[in-house]
Amino acid sequence: MNGDEDMGMIGVVSRFVGYNNMTSIQTVEKDHGRIKTRRYATSTQLDWLSGKDDWTNLHAVVMVESIRDVKDKVTTERRYYLTSLTDVNMIADAICNHWSIENSQHWVLDVIFSEDDQKSLERHEKANKALLTRTALNLIRANGDAKLSVKRSKMRASQDKSYLEQLLFGKGWCDCSG
Repeated sequence: MNGDEDMGMIGVVSRFVGYNNMTSIQTVEKDHGRIKTRRYATSTQLDWLSGKDDWTNLHAVVMVESIRDVKDKVTTERRYYLTSLTDVNMIADAICNHWSIENSQHWVLDVIFSEDDQKSLERHEKANKALLTRTALNLIRANGDAKLSVKRSKMRASQDKSYLEQLLFGKGWCDCSG
């Protein structure tokens, strides 16, 4: 679920389960002139949720409120999750780790593979390029030289056929044809 779909989901949730039945924590990070506050609220009382039986191992609903304060400009975003986890600390860690990985991958795709520069492409062309870019990134991470950055692996693959073959076919691949 996203913030546009919820119509104040936390208000709806709190009406059904009450604020007293919600578990919450808050984290604050101060970094490079930014203050990021995240509030995680969970409830395991799901009687009010229609269709809950359609979700295997559904145990909680989660609301994450992210507040960013950059040079006195404050933005707030809310996200909602359905989860099999019940411990608010484990949920917060899982969400934080997911976004850390997601943000890292987007940075690599944008900076190293210039993904954002493809604005003139048609929709299917963008989707095809995104698929190829992610495949290349996964191959570099799976079969590349751990000592090389993604950018350097990409450069080396463009200049070294055997390294390109290693990326495509795996580290143990051997061209035994002659």
